[in-house]
Amino acid sequence: MKTLQKQETKKIQYIDTLRGVAILMVMLVHTSQSVENLPQLSSRLADLGKLGVQLFFILSAYTLCLSASRRGEENNQLLFFYIRRFFRIAPLYYLGIGLYGLYHTAIDADTSYFNLQNILANVFFVHGFYMPANNNVVPGGWSIGTEMAFYALFPFIFYFYKQQLRNRMGILLFPLLGLVASLLITQLLLYSSNYTLNENAFLYFNLFNQLPVFLLGISYYCFTQKYKNVTLPAVSFLGPASCYLIVLAMSILLFKDNIAINPFVAGLIFIVLLQVVKQFAFLNVQLIKRVGQLSYAMYLFHFVFAWYFSKELAKTLAPFLNPHLILLVCYLTTILATLVVAVISEKTIERYGLALGRLLISRIRASRVPLAEAKVR
Repeated sequence: MKTLQKQETKKIQYIDTLRGVAILMVMLVHTSQSVENLPQLSSRLADLGKLGVQLFFILSAYTLCLSASRRGEENNQLLFFYIRRFFRIAPLYYLGIGLYGLYHTAIDADTSYFNLQNILANVFFVHGFYMPANNNVVPGGWSIGTEMAFYALFPFIFYFYKQQLRNRMGILLFPLLGLVASLLITQLLLYSSNYTLNENAFLYFNLFNQLPVFLLGISYYCFTQKYKNVTLPAVSFLGPASCYLIVLAMSILLFKDNIAINPFVAGLIFIVLLQVVKQFAFLNVQLIKRVGQLSYAMYLFHFVFAWYFSKELAKTLAPFLNPHLILLVCYLTTILATLVVAVISEKTIERYGLALGRLLISRIRASRVPLAEAKVR
């Protein structure tokens, strides 16, 4: 059993590598927001780090497919799936709600959004559909709400893929169908409400806008499982390329500045990156893999260092260093400080949260074995 687990871990080490890349991208964009007078080009390049969230979404969809396939014969598969996901995400997120509330109170920041409704929306992970609580209680919490909403749908989407999308065209084109639906829904909501159309607002954060990115991850998994003999699955996955190019071109023309297009294009690029890192083992650097293993805690808590601490550090260094060096110092400080917090979190909150989930599953299994035996008798 241990040998099998080691083999499985070795096979998916590229997932941890890419999670490391994703969190480093996210930390870069947030740290850069604390450094004044960055040249415009540098600021724009750093801003691309926000797309690390879409890389997380691709990896999430892909790894959920791997896990669902591995546990395909498990009894109570749906129930156990939700238990595992809840105890992976909730304990640390709940800690984040409390700590950010205390922290904002301590620094005398605005805490008006820490009201009962907003907190409860985050506790029950419905804040992705509730604008006042969407991204305030926990910084960056919008992506966690979007992830949890996707978890709720994933078993049914994956079942649909397995039962209905049996050929190459269906697997490849379904994410495009999702993109078209997302574009239409976004435009409908835009014209029927007072929502704004930008990449830091409710419409962008919501699941229906990000779902096509998740679908890319599922399609990539299904395609590579069905066509294992393809030398470069990522290249083939992008075909028929003409369909993607036509739909994207029409989307850009008909839905100018639409918030669904950039995440989808980023998702396509990350699919290629996933295949490259998967295929070339030397790209899996140990340090980046370790960062990837700690990426969830690093995502939740890096804001303290990227925004608040780095802002003060940048002001202190401004008379002595140019903006690029200030960014480098602040970025490395953010990474190291967040790593320390994440390691502590891994050994305490996350470990016990996962153990609690496993304990609950084992007790459910044990309670149902006597029932099964009684039926046999």
